[in-house]
Amino acid sequence: MVCDGSSDERPARRRHWPEAEKRRMVAEVEASGRSVAEIARRYRLASSVLGRWRSRYGAKMPPATAPSFVPVTVAASATEMNEPDGPRRSEARIEILLSHGRRLVADEGIAPSRLRLLIAAIEGA
Repeated sequence: MVCDGSSDERPARRRHWPEAEKRRMVAEVEASGRSVAEIARRYRLASSVLGRWRSRYGAKMPPATAPSFVPVTVAASATEMNEPDGPRRSEARIEILLSHGRRLVADEGIAPSRLRLLIAAIEGA
């Protein structure tokens, strides 16, 4: 026997909520940004009940789309357009894979002392 905690110890009855009330509570969860548990406590409901109503009456999530490539157009930057014609520094880069999936990309002409400082700073973060 389930009791609702009242002094006369009568069995708790199941409440029957009209569909419009269920939808209103679900809309409140979705619009307010509050948790299901918080709204459920407000109406003295089990959060699982409100969660079930939410899956039944809530806004349907759009189907997930598969990852895909999108077209990209690369335009010259303002600095590239204003660079004088003359010798350019090397465009070669080095890539160093560090711990925790981090990576460092630098010009190939970077001074070793500066590279050590960068690596120490990144690894310490």
